[in-house]
Amino acid sequence: AQDSLLSVSHGELGVGLYKMGNDFCDTLGVLDTQGEAIEVALYDNYLLVANNWAGLEVISIGSGENVLTHLAEVEVNGWVKHITIWNDIAILSCGENGVFLVDLSDPEDPRVDQAIDSGYTYTTYVDGDTIYAATREGVKRYSIEIR
Repeated sequence: AQDSLLSVSHGELGVGLYKMGNDFCDTLGVLDTQGEAIEVALYDNYLLVANNWAGLEVISIGSGENVLTHLAEVEVNGWVKHITIWNDIAILSCGENGVFLVDLSDPEDPRVDQAIDSGYTYTTYVDGDTIYAATREGVKRYSIEIR
């Protein structure tokens, strides 16, 4: 959720964007995704989708008839399960393939900045410039250094 917007992953059916109020919920848009939408994150005027085997998908949030428009995708060596946002970086948890940092400074052309060999990673949390990765071996800590 971000302000009055709520984004929802619909698994194999894609994603949805909704406007919430005290006594209403309006559907702004629904879009089929490239893969299985496991998790979503709002980033500025974009919807980021952890698309399992299809990587990270970037969807533009507009207005009018086509509120949600596919913009770009990023393939990583692993299935994307979870997204954490830090500034202009998407931190992707990719199961047995660890963690990938994706530079979103140009959302139309997102790029993998680096991979972190963290072992099997379920999810991440960022505090300051430190990534805490929940892995099969326990919580691991990494400093963020953008290249």
